[in-house]
Amino acid sequence: MKYRREIDGLRAIAVTPVVLFHAGLSVIGGGFLGVDIFFVISGFLITSILIEEIESGKLSILNFYERRARRILPAAYLVIVAVFVFSLFYVFPRDYLRLARSIISVVFFYSNFLFMGRLDYFAPSAEVQPLLHTWSLAVEEQFYVFFPLLLLLFFRQFKKISIGPILLLAGASLIACQLMVNVSPSANFYLTTSRAWELLAGALCAVLMAKRTIKPNEGLALAGLAGVIGALFLFDKTTPHPSAWTVIPVAGTCLIILYGQQTTLVGRLLSAKPLVGIGLISYSVYLWHQPLIVFEHYRNTFAPEPLNLLVWGLMSFPLGYLSWRFVEQPFRKRQMPFFKSRRAVFLSSAVAGLILVALSGVMIASKGLPQRFDPKVLSILEASNHKSPYSSSCLFYESDFTSAKTTTFPRPDCTFPNPEEGVDVAIVGDSHADAVAGTLIPALIGKDIGVTQVTIASCAPWPGYSECLRSNKVVNEYLLKSDIPVVVLASRYSGVVWGFRFDNTVGGKEAPYDNIGYFEDPVCADRSLRCRNENAWASIRKEVRAFVAAGKKVILVGPIPEGGWNVPNTYAKLNMLQRTENLSYPYDVYQARYGGTEKVLEALVSDDVRLVSPKQIFCNKWVPGKCTQAFRGSVYYVDGHHLSMEGSSLLVPEISSGVEHFLKSQ
Repeated sequence: MKYRREIDGLRAIAVTPVVLFHAGLSVIGGGFLGVDIFFVISGFLITSILIEEIESGKLSILNFYERRARRILPAAYLVIVAVFVFSLFYVFPRDYLRLARSIISVVFFYSNFLFMGRLDYFAPSAEVQPLLHTWSLAVEEQFYVFFPLLLLLFFRQFKKISIGPILLLAGASLIACQLMVNVSPSANFYLTTSRAWELLAGALCAVLMAKRTIKPNEGLALAGLAGVIGALFLFDKTTPHPSAWTVIPVAGTCLIILYGQQTTLVGRLLSAKPLVGIGLISYSVYLWHQPLIVFEHYRNTFAPEPLNLLVWGLMSFPLGYLSWRFVEQPFRKRQMPFFKSRRAVFLSSAVAGLILVALSGVMIASKGLPQRFDPKVLSILEASNHKSPYSSSCLFYESDFTSAKTTTFPRPDCTFPNPEEGVDVAIVGDSHADAVAGTLIPALIGKDIGVTQVTIASCAPWPGYSECLRSNKVVNEYLLKSDIPVVVLASRYSGVVWGFRFDNTVGGKEAPYDNIGYFEDPVCADRSLRCRNENAWASIRKEVRAFVAAGKKVILVGPIPEGGWNVPNTYAKLNMLQRTENLSYPYDVYQARYGGTEKVLEALVSDDVRLVSPKQIFCNKWVPGKCTQAFRGSVYYVDGHHLSMEGSSLLVPEISSGVEHFLKSQ
């Protein structure tokens, strides 16, 4: 196959946005599309070579897989070893277990399935997965297990390789992709069946160019480049992907391959030395960029500075060059003295892979080798497991209230001490209420008070909130019709009042996420933030007044101070570095977030309504002028905003006292 410099330039257009996207450069919102461009290029190049070999009768499947092994494995194994060694010094046991499992999945090329079941590619947790990007290698290798054999079968059946069968397969894959995008976006993102059409698009280009002479075309090449660049800047993580929208960058890439030869303006641009140079090292750059960016997250106790992330992302280019020059090239060009034969390549690849699997197995068996860390650090990390024991059975989701599957209350397994006896108290709200229930339920049982838990993740029962309409209807109908005398209400108020994540201004910053929910029958009509506040507060008032009107007493648990950081991990890092005895942020930040909501709640207090204020416990108590999530080895949160059992136990005395007071007054 004739070398085309512009294809290497196109590789540079693919890899650079990926690096910048993962480094947090938000202006390139569709940077993740670089992988799709790679898929098209890969399909084109490999199919071109396969067609030449099949039609000349020289195709050898063993030769094909030898080339793949020389191309893919040496640099990939080098990066895995570097990640494994570096992680020994920085990565906590639980994360090391995840890493070990991901290493095994990379070796056997099923990492896309591993991450599909555990991780949203765009979720904040993706920031600490150093091998997440290997899902795309798995997709390619799964595709190339079958594709050469299919091409050979087509040739033997029809005596030629034609467009028809490939076009049919590509169409089927695209249809499957579009059907899956709304059913299971995560599976759709990672599955080979949803990505095959992109590789097959490149294969179609190869077949077209093999069968006919395609003349350069300035207009079509420019249209292709516009499609690619436009998608990179206009798409973002909210764009359904892959989907019919992804046809735009895929088609753009195809137009460049077909019509953007070096004689065109696009071809000359892509053939520029800097772009070609980046394209040549693009595979190694891609391999290195994710671990470098992830370890910048690990290296920092708090959220890394954006500039630092960008610098570490860009470091993948010089490191990629070294990897390309001293690892990729020698193996591909058979310059390594002990790896010149096919047998040596297969044997060494198998041995190296088995060693990586064995080392990962040791890490899994040792539970992440916790002996690497001080017992105090391990004790702090253990707090992430101190969740409410009722969460697994008593924390429901809005999806549990569909027409086909409707959850009803009371739940016998969430009613204590005896479902057959009367219920005195209902603990109601979202996952924050669930966290409080972990210690409140045993305390009430100990006082011979019947209690039931009614909690829906991300859905406090504020009437009219669009994201939770079905569950709110069921919950409110049950509570208002019941004879339960006392309702304990708790929630993450900021979820409905603000709709965006928390930044504590001192390093604890949740990943950006705008909650698009709104309120039906609003008191304020537009979609401004001010109106959202007013509508949320009106809904809270409506809920509390409805309970009081139904003859119930209400205990409102006020806002639980958010952290912004993962409390156990951040506090463990601080203690590992021996920097401080507490984890806190300014009280003024809390007030700016929750001051308005607190005024609304305080105005509801009456003979029938009590307010328990968590800020009285977590703010200005241990550290003046601060809200504290951990202090002198005690960790009060399991993550960034959910209380641990130790944290929730601090609220129990006042809530329990209020419950007893109301029950005695009945």
